[in-house]
Amino acid sequence: MTYCPTGTRNAPNPRTCTILRLLCLVLLLCNGCARKEDDKERIAFTSDWTGNCEIYIVDPQGQIFQQITNHESADLEPSLDPEGWIAFSSNRDGDYEVFRMDPEGAVSQLTFNLSTDRQPEWSPDGREILFVRYSFWGGYDIYRMDRDGSNQTNLTNSPEDESGPKWSPDGRQIVFSKTIGSNSEIFVMNRDGSGLLQLTDRTAADFSPAWSPDGSTIAFCSESNPGSWHYQIFTMHVDGTGITQVTTGDDDRDPVWSPNGKRIAVVKYDFNGTQIVIIRPDGIKTSDLTQVCGYNTSPDWKLIRVRRGNGTRLVAWDRN
Repeated sequence: MTYCPTGTRNAPNPRTCTILRLLCLVLLLCNGCARKEDDKERIAFTSDWTGNCEIYIVDPQGQIFQQITNHESADLEPSLDPEGWIAFSSNRDGDYEVFRMDPEGAVSQLTFNLSTDRQPEWSPDGREILFVRYSFWGGYDIYRMDRDGSNQTNLTNSPEDESGPKWSPDGRQIVFSKTIGSNSEIFVMNRDGSGLLQLTDRTAADFSPAWSPDGSTIAFCSESNPGSWHYQIFTMHVDGTGITQVTTGDDDRDPVWSPNGKRIAVVKYDFNGTQIVIIRPDGIKTSDLTQVCGYNTSPDWKLIRVRRGNGTRLVAWDRN
């Protein structure tokens, strides 16, 4: 509460008190702005450059390079949530399951399937996780569960294989790829599995969709020439119209948008493995994100709250 002294001698006038109150309000707002500056862009990905598949974190400039997991098993397909939790798949218990790492670095197992659970994806609000489950009798289906692993629900439950689920920015829809015969197409459904809608119907295989942050565009991977097994990045409107080829390299896959939608991280394949590069939505490369030998895959690009406004660290694994 702002205190204005009373009395007649040396007492400030009401206008002065009003100005002081406004200055205090400005300082409080600026303090809130300072806290927002502690949100840092981070890109999680998988790399086997040490000989084993581990999860790493890098900043968009490629200057901060941190190894997050260090386990004899393979840790793959990281997904970040805004508070610094990491969901990932690993074969630590003998087959692939979904795990999560908290901001302090503690790891817990979320699924305990007899076959395979992979491709976890945090919801925008951090309350739920999508993942793909393989069953010997039903193929690959997309599931949704709460962040603690409870309430696992099969959203697709179809004889076809579904993979690569990604949330819409508002969390109301899910885009994914679905096998139709010998081909793969892009579909969208509501968060409860209803309202299935096919977006692509092409002779080329379409997969690995990713929703832009503003919800207007979907990037995906497809063959530049059907049957060539050489893949490029394409974009389209969310209704499936306006399909445009973005890259023209030998083999580009796994697009993921930057938080502001102005850049896309892409996995570029060559004879020496894979590297992650940053491109603009028009396909122009702006930088090489990884420059280490081996396979660098499955990028996920998010804005993470790493510190409070007073400097207190919130995410222990982020050391910068």
